[in-house]
Amino acid sequence: MPLDPQSLNPIDQHLRQGNRLVNEKLIAELTDHYVVGIAERMAQGLSFDAALKEIHTNFGGRKGLRDLERQYNRVTLRQYDHIWWDCIQQQFRWPGLLIPMFLFGFIGAIWFLLATSMPNPLSIDRLTNTWNGFAFGSIGGLFIQFVRQLYLHRRSLPNVSPQALYLLTRLLPLNAVLCVIPFLLPHLAPYVTASIYYALLALWLFVMIVQMQSYTQFYKSVLKTSR
Repeated sequence: MPLDPQSLNPIDQHLRQGNRLVNEKLIAELTDHYVVGIAERMAQGLSFDAALKEIHTNFGGRKGLRDLERQYNRVTLRQYDHIWWDCIQQQFRWPGLLIPMFLFGFIGAIWFLLATSMPNPLSIDRLTNTWNGFAFGSIGGLFIQFVRQLYLHRRSLPNVSPQALYLLTRLLPLNAVLCVIPFLLPHLAPYVTASIYYALLALWLFVMIVQMQSYTQFYKSVLKTSR
């Protein structure tokens, strides 16, 4: 006996609220298993609730479902890695490479023309202040997105979504490392020529632009569409 559409709501609530699952792919597959299993058991005379409980027990209860979700999360994070890498590769295809190349050349040329001597304390102070604001802004933006993901799945806490896990374990650390580099460059200044110093700054800017554009595409394909 097929289940009516209204029976899907209790199954969805059972998985999301009762067991605090957040992996959408797992929830979709489990819903199919539950629908088929409940229909078979109801055809044998069991009530909907009894059939639901029996299937839940067959999956190992909440612990079994949570273990299954951890396995799915590992697969999902690897899929996100592939999406992220594809977003990066797209920046090196025309015309995606146009903006990073232009800014790299423009800013690099300015810095090179100004590099008549090694960076003085004033230029280092300006650099530090500029990167301070940029670092706090970029990391703050990722952290806000992380909090948004927690809020979207607040009923499942302390279990967090794969999107939140990816932000926490991949994108936030990567962005933090990229933002630390400019603070280390002034210490390198005494050991390299001025032109090399400013070229390194321009190169860092190029990498940051690629990273930001990649994140924008990743956000549109993964984070923005998250439930």
